[in-house]
Amino acid sequence: MFDDMDIAELAGKAVYKLARISGCGLVKSVVSAGVAVGYAFFILPSLNNPEKKPSVKSRSIQVENMACKQEDYVLMKNARYYYKGIQGFPLDPAKAVSLWTCILAKKNSAKLPRAYNRLAYAFYYGRGISKNVRKAYEYWDLGARAGDVYAMSSYGRFCSRTNQNNGLCDYDLAVQRLESAIAKGHTKARQHLKALRQQSDVALDWLFETPTK
Repeated sequence: MFDDMDIAELAGKAVYKLARISGCGLVKSVVSAGVAVGYAFFILPSLNNPEKKPSVKSRSIQVENMACKQEDYVLMKNARYYYKGIQGFPLDPAKAVSLWTCILAKKNSAKLPRAYNRLAYAFYYGRGISKNVRKAYEYWDLGARAGDVYAMSSYGRFCSRTNQNNGLCDYDLAVQRLESAIAKGHTKARQHLKALRQQSDVALDWLFETPTK
């Protein structure tokens, strides 16, 4: 930031240098001084004024807003490329998260259910955003409610005993989500359902096991 003293000093130095270049002629010196003063009092303040010079944050917001105006299928495709660093895109999970968030802002987007599923994975693994397993299940549930078969399957797949015990997911709901995914033809959901029931049965066997003497 420049203050008034800085501007005055710069103006004085500019006058001196321009006068030497112009041969110290009176008329040329006056003109040079006028140029210097104009630069000091009109151009420098505009460069120094934060209201006229957009910040890095405001520029990044503008770029992000422009990105959000792209077609939904483009947002989803580019987000996937950023998340995995493929197709010539740099590996940038945070950028992927921002693009999926753009989809969430479009309440009626046909890609909304899939965006919920993608964001859930980002939250679950903490890629591109702070790890938040509870938030991941919330997004998987929202995606499942919106009809995304992958979100249905993922909710059940990741509903481990540990997460159940921590109140992060619900076993009965996980079974329901997987059964819905199976009904929609998602083949891997059948394997996830089998694994979910087996781990639950192991937990129940341990809980009600007859103590040995």
